[in-house]
Amino acid sequence: MRKMALTLLAGLMLCCFAACGSSDAKNVETTEPTQIATTPVQVKVEETDPAAVLERIASDFSDTIENIVQKQEEMFAQVGTTYADYEKNKGMLDEWIELTLAEVDDLFARTREYSVAYFKLVAEDPAHRYYEFCDEALDNYYDTVYDDAMDDYYDDLYDDAMDDLYDQYYDGIVGDAYKKEKLEYSQWSKATEECYKTWSDTRSAVYEKWTDERSYLYGLWSAMNSAFCWDDNFDVEQVVKDYEEEYTKKRETEKVQTEQSEITEKEVSGEIMEQAETKSDETTETDQDNMSSDFKEMMDSYEAFFDEYCDLVSQYTNNPTDMTLLGKYMEFADKATEMNEAFEAWGEKDLTAEEEAYYLEVSARVIQKLLSVAE
Repeated sequence: MRKMALTLLAGLMLCCFAACGSSDAKNVETTEPTQIATTPVQVKVEETDPAAVLERIASDFSDTIENIVQKQEEMFAQVGTTYADYEKNKGMLDEWIELTLAEVDDLFARTREYSVAYFKLVAEDPAHRYYEFCDEALDNYYDTVYDDAMDDYYDDLYDDAMDDLYDQYYDGIVGDAYKKEKLEYSQWSKATEECYKTWSDTRSAVYEKWTDERSYLYGLWSAMNSAFCWDDNFDVEQVVKDYEEEYTKKRETEKVQTEQSEITEKEVSGEIMEQAETKSDETTETDQDNMSSDFKEMMDSYEAFFDEYCDLVSQYTNNPTDMTLLGKYMEFADKATEMNEAFEAWGEKDLTAEEEAYYLEVSARVIQKLLSVAE
């Protein structure tokens, strides 16, 4: 029983390490999986040639992204170039963010409708009975939509537009305000923190929408590929219905698993704290004689490791642009591996009551430290 507990608790600590080590752990709010168009979007598809539908999808991506970038440039000009301008007009930034996310949702909803129209045209073509025809049609969709269009979104919106947003405000107007506009440090610190969070949350939302939709489109393409090329099934509406039911079920399962994982972590953390308090009350000074010096040394090193780690997380939270801190974080990943190996070695041994009590005591302190930097 003690061997099992040791392995479980070591795993929990390493999970906490990974969670706290996320570069945006304190700046990105957790969001629900992106939901796109729960009801069909009414788009008029006049094209009768599948190739023309793909051109329309590509143009829609290009036009939408171009419009978002243009609106960003207009927003930059309207907000102004000084910190005072920014404070007065930053509501325009919020409006642009809201517009961008809405435009992305609409774009992806239209893409799903255009995709279904494309597959229907392929299925209606008399040549659909030939494998080569279907295979080429699926390849063209994959290349145009899944590869090119989604790559353009990533490069032009997620990369370039978000970098411009960062440069304009966090690394520009707001970042320079302390020196250029003689802003009080406390006011500047709060402003930069808020500015960074706005940028980070927006960038995360733009990325999440991209990765969710890319996953959906790949699954849709895969379902059509199997139906057309292997099963001789050209009932597009039924294939789409079956796929979306499976996709929805998968997302719901993932959500439940995530929630259960969070609950389990909290329960195990609480269990550790409770056991630590109990064992601490039971352990006396003479009990220390029954604790291996090697085990105590390992546990002390374990706690020192997390002391150093939590200090690094605090430094990075206060200065997220310092690349040297990211380098140090990578060193901690290597140390974490060594720590895990040490725990695995002890996991094969029976612990004395005193060793188990000390383990729980140290683990409880470590949990408190990790929670303090993760808040």
